[in-house]
Amino acid sequence: MSQLDEHADTGSFEAIPDPVDRATRPGGGRVDALLRRWFATSQLSHRAVGALLLPVIVSQAFTIGFTSLTPMVVANAGPVAVSAVSTVEYVNIFVVQILIALATAGSIVVAQNMGRGSRTAAQRSAGATLWVTAVPALVVGVALLVASDAVANGLLGPAGDQAVALGRMYLFALALGYPAQAIVEAASASLRGVARTAPALYLTVAMSGGFLALAVVLVRTFDLGVMGLAIAVVATRYPTAALALWLVRHDRVLGTGGRLVWPIDATRVRQAVMLGLPFVAEQVFFNGGKVLIQMFVVGMGTVQITANAVANSLVGLSDVVGQAMCLALVPIVGQAIGAGRPDDARRLVRSFVISSSAVAVIVSGVMLAGFDWLLDLFNTPARARSDVLMIFGLVALARLLCVWSMSFMTPSGLRAAGDAVYTTVIASVSMLLRVAGIWYVGVHLGYGVVGVWAVMVAEWVLRAIAFDLRFRGHRWENKAVA
Repeated sequence: MSQLDEHADTGSFEAIPDPVDRATRPGGGRVDALLRRWFATSQLSHRAVGALLLPVIVSQAFTIGFTSLTPMVVANAGPVAVSAVSTVEYVNIFVVQILIALATAGSIVVAQNMGRGSRTAAQRSAGATLWVTAVPALVVGVALLVASDAVANGLLGPAGDQAVALGRMYLFALALGYPAQAIVEAASASLRGVARTAPALYLTVAMSGGFLALAVVLVRTFDLGVMGLAIAVVATRYPTAALALWLVRHDRVLGTGGRLVWPIDATRVRQAVMLGLPFVAEQVFFNGGKVLIQMFVVGMGTVQITANAVANSLVGLSDVVGQAMCLALVPIVGQAIGAGRPDDARRLVRSFVISSSAVAVIVSGVMLAGFDWLLDLFNTPARARSDVLMIFGLVALARLLCVWSMSFMTPSGLRAAGDAVYTTVIASVSMLLRVAGIWYVGVHLGYGVVGVWAVMVAEWVLRAIAFDLRFRGHRWENKAVA
């Protein structure tokens, strides 16, 4: 099997030929040739790309499981608990996506420095990524701790005092854990930036997998409800952060054997900040819009809140491979651009769009075959089931038409190339259109959560068109930051 051999002096990669001539196997040469044409780059073989992708898929399964399965874990505590947790999760996603945006910006700088053959610059960029991600997380965490009462009342006031109290408890625990989670996200992103996805997987399993396991025990076995979720959040974040610092410091590519984050490399911090600011602006618009939309949904009543929460969870589970491919595309495109090979980057983006759509269609079909069983896992009320099925069907249609992949996979590749401003502008404008459309269709016209998701899918179509037009041009090929 092909391997990657790291040069200690530069950090560049060289493919080692296969010891077995696969072309001698019946059909092996044709399959390998096809896979090389679709997924190989001048720096990475198709097998190396696959080896990079598989841990990211497993990692995303745990990460998405954190948000998608959390309502299911607490379902036995009643619909009020599900409503409270699922609503606070929108704030959590808002914050975490900002942290991931900052970490991703740092990972792009890491990847582009590796692509141009500077291992030392990549190491310094990893240290800068930790600073750029952890400091804002500390500020946001403290702010939410202080304002937890006001935020919980603003989000869940119409749902009643019990929902507000449960939401406040969960939000408080999440805020306590943000600084530690930022360290984990920064370390994972830096490791992915140099194609070290296995250590990044260990961190995800420790944090998200550990949370789910502990939450199930506390909530289902000891019947602690939302308090069990809160305890599990804090108990798993900080040990994982310590593991993250150790892994990056001793990694065979990024590890220096000495201090990682001191002295601060101002140049690398500035690069990550300048690239990260458009990412953050995009996430503020995108996830801020989702929080506003959830407030619309809260006003529709408990049944609609539950239908939306279950639909979000099931759609999230069907997104595991697609989201993983979005993440895996970043170091591949980043290294290709850093090496001056935009042709590799263009081909990989196209291949990932097509293959992710095919996988999503298959996964959606399998889930639809067992949909009643899935709804039972979430204790979905009878009145919400038809809405959830209709929503999932709309999303499955969007996957069949490649709309989701084009609207999310393509901008992932553009960002990895450094074209962050364009993607931010398009994503922000499209979110404004989404919020306005959802208010009009879902609230004003009274189509409820089905109307909410119909507008969302329509917005994906607009995003797909805008990003595809940019991708067909060449301006994004000259936006490298390293």
